[in-house]
Amino acid sequence: MKRFLALILALCMCLLPTTAFAMESVEEESIDYMNYNFPEDAIVLYQGEDGVVYKTTSKSQNIDLASARAMEYGSVWIDANQAKTGTFYVKNPHTLINNTWCTLKVQCEDSVASVQIIMYGGTIPLFNAPIKAGEEVNFSFKNSSSSIAVNYATIKKSPHYGTRVMCWLW
Repeated sequence: MKRFLALILALCMCLLPTTAFAMESVEEESIDYMNYNFPEDAIVLYQGEDGVVYKTTSKSQNIDLASARAMEYGSVWIDANQAKTGTFYVKNPHTLINNTWCTLKVQCEDSVASVQIIMYGGTIPLFNAPIKAGEEVNFSFKNSSSSIAVNYATIKKSPHYGTRVMCWLW
């Protein structure tokens, strides 16, 4: 519920583009990826001077940053006891100079559910890994594509609950 409220607040903040643009430059300069403050349960998939990729079940630390920037969202629903593959697209809100932040999440009441996700900006792969139900992956990238393709394939399906694959870009 808190995540949903944070998303609604972030979308409301998107209506203030001049404030978002001014705050965006400040935030971009102050991020030190080599000394990044990860949540306690974070599993670091990549860390370098150009960015970080990690999985967590904790609330995203990037809510403040997201509320100051234009945000785009895309998702797909997978019915209970169904294996499914497909692609959905999310508009890239920052196609030129700035980093685009991304949060990927798989949500299901059954923790056994997992989905393989491969993201592309044009022909460039941005992310390729499985995500289990309840996990969240956060990272940033630079890409000039106007939309980002999110390819998904069910690895383990839930026999009783549907699964949602979600992607936020800001």
